[in-house]
Amino acid sequence: MMNRVEGTLITVNLGIDYGNNTRVWLNNTDVLIGMTLFDVTKQLTDLNYTVSQYGVFVNSINGVENAYPYYWMWWIWDGAEWILGEVGADSYTLKDGDTILWYYQDVSTWPPSKP
Repeated sequence: MMNRVEGTLITVNLGIDYGNNTRVWLNNTDVLIGMTLFDVTKQLTDLNYTVSQYGVFVNSINGVENAYPYYWMWWIWDGAEWILGEVGADSYTLKDGDTILWYYQDVSTWPPSKP
């Protein structure tokens, strides 16, 4: 017997930029309302992460591991520019139409450069 997940669907665009001129988009992805960026990233990628009292920390996406000074950061498109995610991926609840980019980037200077 097949289990059916029920709920209201929203559509988001999720990008993964590996920092080596490779960017993959998973556009028009249907997700359940109430899902976090972490939930969707875990569902759509090979995700390695650590859970602590501060929330989830992404260690690697699709085998690309954090290695100082490069780390996975997430950005959201506000319609005019990329804005650095202000909370952990497990604390950001996706909204219909969101465009999110995971960006593997040099964070030795702060704030890091926009995608």
